[in-house]
Amino acid sequence: MATTNTNTQKRSGFLGHKNYGAYAGSYVATIKDLSKVGRQTAGSSNFNKLQKYQAEQKMKTAIDSGNVNFDMGLVPDKYKAQVKEYILEKAREKGQLELQIERMREGGNMQDPMYQELRMRASAIANELGENGSLTKQFTKLNQGAAEYAQDSLEGAVSIMSKSENLYANSQLYANELDLQINNGMLSFGNDEMGFSALKDFPEYFNADYTNASKIISQGEGLFDKGEKLSETDKLQLSNNFQEVLRKGGVESVLSLAFDSLITPNESFLNYEDPKYQRLVELIQGDDATLAGEAMAVLKKDLTEAYLTTMSSQADAGFEKKNPANPNGPSSTDIFDGELSFWSGGKFDYKTFSIPENLETNMANLKSQINNILEFNSRFSTPLYNNISIGPGDPPMIGFNNKDGTRFTLPLDKFIKLANKRI
Repeated sequence: MATTNTNTQKRSGFLGHKNYGAYAGSYVATIKDLSKVGRQTAGSSNFNKLQKYQAEQKMKTAIDSGNVNFDMGLVPDKYKAQVKEYILEKAREKGQLELQIERMREGGNMQDPMYQELRMRASAIANELGENGSLTKQFTKLNQGAAEYAQDSLEGAVSIMSKSENLYANSQLYANELDLQINNGMLSFGNDEMGFSALKDFPEYFNADYTNASKIISQGEGLFDKGEKLSETDKLQLSNNFQEVLRKGGVESVLSLAFDSLITPNESFLNYEDPKYQRLVELIQGDDATLAGEAMAVLKKDLTEAYLTTMSSQADAGFEKKNPANPNGPSSTDIFDGELSFWSGGKFDYKTFSIPENLETNMANLKSQINNILEFNSRFSTPLYNNISIGPGDPPMIGFNNKDGTRFTLPLDKFIKLANKRI
């Protein structure tokens, strides 16, 4: 980044004088007087030389100041040389414009429309390269997008329903694998084969709808704790509320809730492998608005039915807990305590369980231990739980099939409490 040589300034002008503040007024007045006299005797070679020197200095200052407020640290290494050359070119252009402006001002042509146009052009370049200019904002946006994409990808937050071509485009952009074009401070990326797209026009991906999924899980837990079967009125109210969730969430929320594994580990409300749903998604993401609307209506209907089935299962499980099939059977002591790793005294040791390098092994062991405990005590088990799956959480989420084959999910502590009632 080029900067003005302050040492040169101090040597060549009154700016460096230690008493600048005390004498500035009279000094400036004297300079103005000398300048006036000089113009009156414009034939003087000395004054012409002075003017030439001043013009050259103004040109140098204009060039040097062109990128003074732009932070090259914002630019990925791949593009630094290109951006630097662009800034220098714009700075030179700004310097030329300011010289023209100065000449028109000296000639008394400030009322000329061209004078204002030149000022506007110079100002536009200054704003483009400035601290809050368009070039700074564009690279800031690029860096923020790269950071968000990296974090979302690392955390597995990206919805599987984001278009594969959109994900590919974003991965290329944020990995700095594309070529750069700059036009008036606006960035475009691409290559000769695919063409170039403005940064603002790059396709977007979207994340899985964890917000609404969390609300649905809490809702299911509430139904379980209530311990009452759903009435038809209850189902109608749940359906209406869920429809409102889908309406507010829009297309992305509907697709995520339908096909991302958000409620039950490794399972989704609907199966995207079904050709029916693949076709519906194709229409929803297509260009025909009428067909997209019709497909969305079908998808929402099926999604709502799957949601109601899950809520009913949660309510039924809660009812069974409050009304055990064998109320006079064995006691409900915690058969998992001392037999299940990380579970003791009704508490789960999540800190030890979740150590990153051991997490995968711990989850597999936890699943195996739960299955063994249930199998060993199956003679008492009503229902006999099967198809156990483990999902992340504190405590972990346990997915399983009820006696009628209906699948639902509970946090480990609530699963253990329910299982103890059946063992």
